[in-house]
Amino acid sequence: MAIFQPRRENVSIYEISKADLLKWTNKVLKPTAELAFKGEGEFKAGEYCKFCKVKATCRKRAECNLELAKYDFEMPSQLTNTEISSILDTVDSLISWVDDVKGY
Repeated sequence: MAIFQPRRENVSIYEISKADLLKWTNKVLKPTAELAFKGEGEFKAGEYCKFCKVKATCRKRAECNLELAKYDFEMPSQLTNTEISSILDTVDSLISWVDDVKGY
């Protein structure tokens, strides 16, 4: 399989046998898709949220981003380097989520 993304100047290639692809389709993809279609299953937040049609109202995404926002409500005298690193690792996701909610 090859995915070509010209705007990102990216080509991804992945090899899998037909048997393994069909096995994954039947054991993983199809059951997960059926749950999602019914509005059930486990929600997971991640980079891929930017493509989701419910990104602005998704509770799981809100929970993940509000975890980062807790730093706005704490009153330590100074943040530790570890806390700053944690914030910097996820701040882009928080900004994206806030923009999606604002747009909604």
